[in-house]
Amino acid sequence: MAAVTMKDIAKRAGVSYTTVSNVLTERWRTDARIKVRPDTVEKVLKCARGMGWVPNNLARNLVARRSRIFGALIGDLDYGFATELVRAAQWRLEESHYHLLPAFTRFEPERIVKAVDDLVSFQVSGVLCLLFVGVEAVEKELARRKLPRVWVDHYDARALHCVGSDDASGMGALVAHLVDARGYRRLAYVEPLLGREGESFRTRTQGLRWRTVEHEAGARGLAPDLFRFTPALAELEAAPIARWIRASRAPSALICFNDDVAASLALALHRLGLAYPGDYALTGYSDGPEIRYLAPSVTTVRQDVVAMGRQAAELLVDLVEGRGPLRKEILTPVDLVVRESVGKA
Repeated sequence: MAAVTMKDIAKRAGVSYTTVSNVLTERWRTDARIKVRPDTVEKVLKCARGMGWVPNNLARNLVARRSRIFGALIGDLDYGFATELVRAAQWRLEESHYHLLPAFTRFEPERIVKAVDDLVSFQVSGVLCLLFVGVEAVEKELARRKLPRVWVDHYDARALHCVGSDDASGMGALVAHLVDARGYRRLAYVEPLLGREGESFRTRTQGLRWRTVEHEAGARGLAPDLFRFTPALAELEAAPIARWIRASRAPSALICFNDDVAASLALALHRLGLAYPGDYALTGYSDGPEIRYLAPSVTTVRQDVVAMGRQAAELLVDLVEGRGPLRKEILTPVDLVVRESVGKA
């Protein structure tokens, strides 16, 4: 079945092709010289909907010599933070009549390279980057292609445009709550270990959160431990943390890099016979769906993921349309959410 054209709609509506074109491309909204009566607009739109017309975005791109498609480099959508952020970014882009084309990489270097090539082949106008690995290669390739890009929740010196959250304040508030309000003296920061390379896979986001914990604890005369943790090997890697907890007469506090790590760690320690808040205190970061439904409920830092997604989309649109600054880092505010997982030490 042949696609419905503007000529078909003009014939059905009894108006000129030019009128249909002005209505369906919305030029009548942006060009004051074009006058179309409201009842004519409604008649054209009603005919277009009834005939099943959809715009040919590829043709529009050829005419405008610019794609209205943005790419998104994503690890996966298997945890709440990424899902909420990409959804918010897509909704914001739709308001500006752009489209989002996600490319899933599973954080694997080979897939990341292929994803970049695929997005370039679709002639995207810019890229949202939600990655924790391969940053140097991606940044170098996108810069070579002269593609505007915005990094989300990853504060890398090589990236010119970043949108994240105020992690220093968030982690600082967590440490103050654990030490000053609840009396914990043994702290551990638990961060994800991505890939075999380990150290090279640690992001600036991880480093920033750890340095904040280290600094805040040090200001109180404490020396926190650092644990690296792979959720896929949760129970095995929880064993040394369990020994560390049991070596203390008082419950110990586990400050997790994010909610995903906190949820995996809670399950693994439960299987090893340890529970929060009785044996240890547990905190997450982000306040995503994976943490909201745990029982007992988990203290965490809430990131405004929707605001991050929308602001990343807005910044990318500004860059593509020539309004963006040469360099910009946006930090959205965070809130400490106190729940049941932290008792009195």
